[in-house]
Amino acid sequence: MNILASALMIGACAGGQVAGGEDLGPPVSDLGPQDFGDSAPDSDGPDDSPDLNTDFQPPSPDSTMDAGFDFAKDVEIDAPLVDATSDAASDSSLDIPGDLPIDLPPDTSFDLPVDLTTDFTADLGPDLTFDAIPDSVSDSAIDMVDAAPVAEICDNGQDDDLDGWIDCADSDCGVVSPCLSTNRTLVIHEVFPGTIDYLSLRNASTSPRNIADYSLTLIGLSEVSYVLPSRTLSPGEVVHIFENNQGNLALGDIQTGANIPFYDALTTQSNAVILRNPADEVIDYVGLGLGLEGLAQLDGGTQVPAPVSYVGFDLATQAHYRTAISGVHPLFLASDWHVGPKSR
Repeated sequence: MNILASALMIGACAGGQVAGGEDLGPPVSDLGPQDFGDSAPDSDGPDDSPDLNTDFQPPSPDSTMDAGFDFAKDVEIDAPLVDATSDAASDSSLDIPGDLPIDLPPDTSFDLPVDLTTDFTADLGPDLTFDAIPDSVSDSAIDMVDAAPVAEICDNGQDDDLDGWIDCADSDCGVVSPCLSTNRTLVIHEVFPGTIDYLSLRNASTSPRNIADYSLTLIGLSEVSYVLPSRTLSPGEVVHIFENNQGNLALGDIQTGANIPFYDALTTQSNAVILRNPADEVIDYVGLGLGLEGLAQLDGGTQVPAPVSYVGFDLATQAHYRTAISGVHPLFLASDWHVGPKSR
């Protein structure tokens, strides 16, 4: 994370000591601007200034550092740090150039009195902790800035980029493996049982696919079949199919002109979608709710271990998405499905 603070001064101490008695030499304020990371002092400092890299003996991991460094001056410090996970000093270093960016390694812990008095930017590694920062920090403002977004990983079952969609349900994954397969054509992508029922299909193949004569069996309050019109989908492309005359033709939605008979996501009811290719072979299935409907029409197929659950489902904001295409006929997998924000 990045911390933008309005000032940094490590609390001054008379002799620049580390708890435990280790002597860092005279206070930095007596030395003038120095680079303690070199074997020789800077040209603008005294010739007898100490070198922390050779003279400093790091304390034990349980010790605390109270260094008398005054950042009102241009000071660069490159000193060994103590790794809290080890009994020995680590090879890590704290590098504070004159413009005061601080770049610290992960898993490092400090116990420092810190007084924020000068603008600086700190770039902290993960798992870094500062302990015992004094309560008497005045005239300071710390702005916590989110870390750079993480790219979606398309096969780990997690919402890595925190946009609400997981793996193949995320548009970032729609055109990459494993969300595309030479062994798949169309897959059921999203199912929404609400006031206006809809579902979507995705071309999961690696080549363009015309969906003409693919067919859907939609099961809920009743059972309805619908044959898809001619439409060519590029690899990874999604098409929405709405009941009656709902949807948006300008967005490429398909209108069935008939009711889609889904129950409204009731935990005591069941919905199902069966997708067949033009040869009338079952190529995808999802059963949701209380039980698995339409199994007699799956040509010997089933879904394991159970229906996709509606427990905790928010009908106002959520839909079910296929996040993986692991299950194939005759064995479809409920684990391929997760909840995400409805797309319409």
